[in-house]
Amino acid sequence: MPSMRVTIDGEVFAIARRADGTVDHDWLCGPNPGYWFSGSPIVSRPTPDDHLVEIRAFLLEIDPRTGIHRDDKDAAEVDNRHGSGTG
Repeated sequence: MPSMRVTIDGEVFAIARRADGTVDHDWLCGPNPGYWFSGSPIVSRPTPDDHLVEIRAFLLEIDPRTGIHRDDKDAAEVDNRHGSGTG
């Protein structure tokens, strides 16, 4: 699937589906360039509402201080080494 762009709650994502059915969501306007997440491989084609639910769930898990997922300790350590963290 070619990449498509969506804007949800003011955040812009490029969405692309891999050959195995995995859907990648690249956060284009986030505070950390190159930050993205993937969904599990799916058989059917996701609807716009499916993307909305996945992206909103992702954004709820983002730490507003760092702009990274609350469970992404490796990214947080890199962020702190570059002086962006509040540590």
